[in-house]
Amino acid sequence: MKERFLNENYEWLDGDFIVNIKALDGSSKSNIPGGRPSQSYVGASERIKRKRSSTLLQTERLQQTCHAFLQGLRAEIKNREANMIEVLLNTSTQQKEAVYNVLFKDDDVEVSFN
Repeated sequence: MKERFLNENYEWLDGDFIVNIKALDGSSKSNIPGGRPSQSYVGASERIKRKRSSTLLQTERLQQTCHAFLQGLRAEIKNREANMIEVLLNTSTQQKEAVYNVLFKDDDVEVSFN
């Protein structure tokens, strides 16, 4: 068996071996990140979405996050939705309660935003 291996591989076994010692000692890390590849936000689970959102809110102010959200809606040509959300963000709590109760009056539920 050993003879067969040597006979089949004599060409590269007789050649020179060049070994990069630095690569073997582990001091040079490759630029490839380890672990599982990250998933897109759309394809992620609700748990991952909550984690990413909480990370975003910890690093950015709520006002900046809302502004980015509105820009995203407008970029997708959803101006009406963006305008509605912008109005809600700039409306007093009392006005929000009134609007909500008018919109959902058929549900027989009084809502209070405290």
